[in-house]
Amino acid sequence: MNNSVNNFSAGAARQFCRGGRDFLLFWVLALLLISIRPVPGQTINFIGGPGGSIPDSSDLGTNAWNPGAGVFLSDIVVTNAGLIGSFNSVTLDTFAHTAIGDLVFEITHVDSGTTVIFLQRAQKTDPTQGYGSAVDLNGDFTFTNDLASTFNSLDSIWHAAFVATNSGSGIINGGSFAASSNAFGGTASTSYQPSDFNDFAGQTAAGTWRLTVLDEATNDVGSLAGWSFNATLTSVPEPTGPLLFFAGVIVITASIARRRDRKV
Repeated sequence: MNNSVNNFSAGAARQFCRGGRDFLLFWVLALLLISIRPVPGQTINFIGGPGGSIPDSSDLGTNAWNPGAGVFLSDIVVTNAGLIGSFNSVTLDTFAHTAIGDLVFEITHVDSGTTVIFLQRAQKTDPTQGYGSAVDLNGDFTFTNDLASTFNSLDSIWHAAFVATNSGSGIINGGSFAASSNAFGGTASTSYQPSDFNDFAGQTAAGTWRLTVLDEATNDVGSLAGWSFNATLTSVPEPTGPLLFFAGVIVITASIARRRDRKV
């Protein structure tokens, strides 16, 4: 009789301990879920792209995508492993050139192979004829994401070139403009196309980011001092320290109790 009672008591005690551990483990999971909090997305300027001279084209440049284009390359290597939530802008520092219509600007995430054109042969409206605008560039130029931009928008660098030509100044002294490419559609309004920097969204910020400047027509040259780009990284959940420490203590305590229970 006493043995039966003792066995029942021991079994009940073990069952209670197991129930207690299950209760503790439940609260461990609850605390972990509570302790995970989002880190606000960080907007970062990635700087350090070296400058230099932009080689002139070896061909006349009436054809779009001239194979004889002068090519300038500059890289920024990023070690931050966050994901890109939004890619906001590219800035060229102290950029100078004597004909905007010669130029193509591209940024490439080398590791993924994704490329976005953010300036392309401004006011060149035919794929095999003409050279585009002869307006000079001199200043700091920032290209931003604006898919609502049109040729007549104030943020269109094509429109700025049109104004510079008609005012007689013949130069754009820096500014902020919408990223754009060229459909070579016959007129300025049908050729101008806003570009989408957010083709990079969802990709890791880590890796090599390459600026390519192409000079696709002869007789004009240029240079830049350097460049940078701006991106907002997505929120990354991270656990808070004190709650993780408390949860760890509970796990260790439950583990010790389990080992003791096995000896009973």
